[in-house]
Amino acid sequence: MNGQVLNAFSGQLPPVLGGVINFGDIALTPGTPNLWTTASDGNWNTPTRWSENVVPGLSHHAIIEATGSYTVTPDVDPTLSSLAIGADGATLLGADRTLTVNNIAKVSAGTLGWRNSTLFPLASLS
Repeated sequence: MNGQVLNAFSGQLPPVLGGVINFGDIALTPGTPNLWTTASDGNWNTPTRWSENVVPGLSHHAIIEATGSYTVTPDVDPTLSSLAIGADGATLLGADRTLTVNNIAKVSAGTLGWRNSTLFPLASLS
């Protein structure tokens, strides 16, 4: 993908067909969508805050799009298949952390704040 901006995530959960997440410009597989389930502040590393009841990892498409104003704060260094933030009041705020995204990282609404930290979108951040 070499620096291409992939403009495909619309702010809503992309279609899932047979384990494939379709972002329009690309299809990601394998992987499991794992959605932040509450519009309240919380720690990334709390499994019950995620739709799969596990903290998102390498095989997950982490999706933060619950309506409301809240901050998700990682106390780990996440490595994900993909990341999508798609809610106006949502903030993913990391400090002194490393975030690795092996496919696409998309912020269509909300905020990705990564202070004194490293962001590795190995594909594209848009």
